[in-house]
Amino acid sequence: MIDRLIAELQKPEAYPHKTTSIKVVQTHISVVFLTGEFAYKICKPVKPSFLDFSTLEKRKHCCEQEVAFNSLLSPELYVGVTEIWENNNTLTVGGTQGTIIEYAIKMRQFSQNMILSRLLLRNKVPEHIIRELTQKIIEFHHHAPCSAEITQWGSWESTSQTWHDLFTTTFKYKPHLISEKNYTLIKTKIDTFLMRHKDLFAQRMAERKIKHCHGDLHPGNIALQGENILIFDGIVFNEQFSSCDVLSDLSFLLMDLEFYNKPQFSFLVEKEYFQHNPEDNIPDLLVFYKCHKAFVRGMVNGMMTEDKNIPLSKQTLAKRRSRRYFKLARMYAENL
Repeated sequence: MIDRLIAELQKPEAYPHKTTSIKVVQTHISVVFLTGEFAYKICKPVKPSFLDFSTLEKRKHCCEQEVAFNSLLSPELYVGVTEIWENNNTLTVGGTQGTIIEYAIKMRQFSQNMILSRLLLRNKVPEHIIRELTQKIIEFHHHAPCSAEITQWGSWESTSQTWHDLFTTTFKYKPHLISEKNYTLIKTKIDTFLMRHKDLFAQRMAERKIKHCHGDLHPGNIALQGENILIFDGIVFNEQFSSCDVLSDLSFLLMDLEFYNKPQFSFLVEKEYFQHNPEDNIPDLLVFYKCHKAFVRGMVNGMMTEDKNIPLSKQTLAKRRSRRYFKLARMYAENL
């Protein structure tokens, strides 16, 4: 089904508005169709260990949740959820006849060249944008939802289980993506940190620092559109991933800025953030979460190397990125 969707939704006649060219962008769990004025994102019918998109109803629910949550950060970007219909073997986005076979998130399209990760590669990010982005994150973290249920995801037990699952999932990537030596070093350092800092996680829970955060706050999910800074693709498919310490959320951006060889921007974000939130300035915990995010990115890129729906050139790029992220995780681990 996913192969057919990808093929059919590259046809201009599938859309209710005019489009002259359609570009497809894939990750391991989603496909985005760039049509010009609008972009449409569908969830792949997959069920890895961390999410379940196996049924149409579950994919619909996730689309609805994603629009509702991400509209808190960038309401100007998200239009809503639209149906994909099949009628006489023809697929139509936003149709009215036939059978609904899929759902898509409809967004206003922005230039792919204005995604922060691409701008960083071209050295096209001015310092004031980093400052404004930091202020937007500070405000979001201040208002992000917090509840007893959300708080439990920041517990020592939950954090330990998350790392256990990560090490189990990434075991198969030895030695072609992560060396045996680096895997063992990271695991040893993380296990030791968890053993020594159990009280720290309880403290953060008591201080209500565990919130429904973005969960995937890296430069590939941030874009510029005129005067607006758009933050998108906040995680809703797994409550555990988005219900986290605000330092965990922040660390993703800090880590990826360093991945893109922009340590000066990482330092600036950190400085600005802790000027407003001095009580959150816990260096060891920040390094711990940086290590976690780098390790997760290593795993995610590893998964992309196994997805046969992704072009070989992108699989090759994902392999290189996976190795770099795992090496970055090792660097952080060495400083724990």
